[in-house]
Amino acid sequence: MKKAITVLLIALFVFNCLKAQTSDTLTNAVIVKMVKAKLSDDLIIDEISSSKANFNLSKDSIKFLTTLNVSSPVIEAMKAAENSNADVAPAKPVASGQPLLSRQAGDAIVPVHDTIKQVAKETLPNNTSPAQELPDVTKVSDGDEIPIDRSTLKNKVISYVIPVKDLVTFYNAQLASFSGFIQQWNQRIKDSLEKEKQTKQIITRDEQALYDKENADAKVFSNEILMLKDKLSKERDEYKRLRIDIVNDGKSLSDALEELRKETDRRLNDQFNETSKAVKRSHPDPSVAGAQQEISTTVQKFDPDLVIQVVPLNVILACYKNEIIFILDTIPFWNEKALTLIQQDSKLAMQLSPLNKELSQYLSAPKYNRKLNKKEIASLKKQCGKLNDDRGQLADQIVDDSKKLSECLDQIQEEASAAIKERFIDAINNINNSYEDNL
Repeated sequence: MKKAITVLLIALFVFNCLKAQTSDTLTNAVIVKMVKAKLSDDLIIDEISSSKANFNLSKDSIKFLTTLNVSSPVIEAMKAAENSNADVAPAKPVASGQPLLSRQAGDAIVPVHDTIKQVAKETLPNNTSPAQELPDVTKVSDGDEIPIDRSTLKNKVISYVIPVKDLVTFYNAQLASFSGFIQQWNQRIKDSLEKEKQTKQIITRDEQALYDKENADAKVFSNEILMLKDKLSKERDEYKRLRIDIVNDGKSLSDALEELRKETDRRLNDQFNETSKAVKRSHPDPSVAGAQQEISTTVQKFDPDLVIQVVPLNVILACYKNEIIFILDTIPFWNEKALTLIQQDSKLAMQLSPLNKELSQYLSAPKYNRKLNKKEIASLKKQCGKLNDDRGQLADQIVDDSKKLSECLDQIQEEASAAIKERFIDAINNINNSYEDNL
């Protein structure tokens, strides 16, 4: 029950922020923001029914909304709202051949076939940008995918959002560490398979030599033949031992992955808890937020030359990659909120500075002059008090926002933990199946 209330509060909080950012007019882009912020369909539909709307519901736009995970009930509510608006005022025509995601006065035309990145940019202030996407992964010989190179991922954080960059650092460390784990096991298994292959070749060669010697004449076996038979017997025993070692390697790899899964889950929980607490401990005063800090992360190349038994581990590398992208894509929403409050506080501070200076001059004057300027002093005190109250409200809002971000991180942590656990279990099962199929 407690968790449900918390989730509802988060949803209402994000919901009100999105509403405030749209001047009470809903567009396709705002609906996409709400969906991305994980608001429930019921909340989105309620807002659609109670707000002004300017949707574009052309066939292509609806198709595009669907690709962005906007549900059918929400789209139906949008249609109902547009039908209601049509009874009041006719909709503006849309230029043929240029379907819109959303369109307001002064907005640029956004073709439906543009990428999701184009939509994400609409949610950001001018001085922020969504995380750069990773380039395509490269296929290894058996058809499985493994990231071997990607561009630098960049984003910016400020105020209470700054601690979130530690999550990116954490996932990068996990990615690098697990890459090393893969390379270690890949080399170990590769060496075993190569040794097995060489032994098999030796056995095949000696078997042919024995066959030739045994059928060379009708005499009893010579010492040379007996020695070759003894050598073959030892080679076959060695081959069996190598096969057993390879099977044991597979079991050892599965056991090592299970231990690593438990350790990863513990580290992930610790990191998220630490980051969540750091977010809540952030200084509430917008005026001391400081400059934005850049997150810049580049992931090293990976060796695509993997043996079939190790290829299933790629799913875990991909999971870490996706978690990094998810965190970087989550940051702009909160960073924009923090920047907005900081900018508002800066404007208030600029208004307050000359008033404080003027008030200080009046108060430093002789008592007789202060009496003469009593009304001006009272007016200045009232203005300064109002501005200081407004700044205090902004500081309170930052405190509330940091708490909401902390709660959001708790939810992300639960989902990330479950996702990574699934990938580990999937990798273990696929490795076991791979050994059964290939050995």
